[in-house]
Amino acid sequence: MKRLPKILLVLSVAGFALSLTSFGSDIHYGVLKPVSAILFIVFFILQVLEKEVAKYDAENTSIKSRSRDARLLHSRDLAKTHATNDRPFATAH
Repeated sequence: MKRLPKILLVLSVAGFALSLTSFGSDIHYGVLKPVSAILFIVFFILQVLEKEVAKYDAENTSIKSRSRDARLLHSRDLAKTHATNDRPFATAH
């Protein structure tokens, strides 16, 4: 995701610069200015969300590492858990 904002910024600036020329203003009745503005808005949104995505990724990896270290999540053997429970949930007679 590092290249996408740079590509959007370059396309936005190039589209706006091209729209200022006579050739660029004739392309589809001057559609380059709104397209370049939309590309710049998407670039700006990606820049704003980049820090939040990095925080989310760091938090998610720390949660995963803590869950791997937890002893209760590793004990999946039913015989061990049944022996330690005083009152099982269901008993078959």
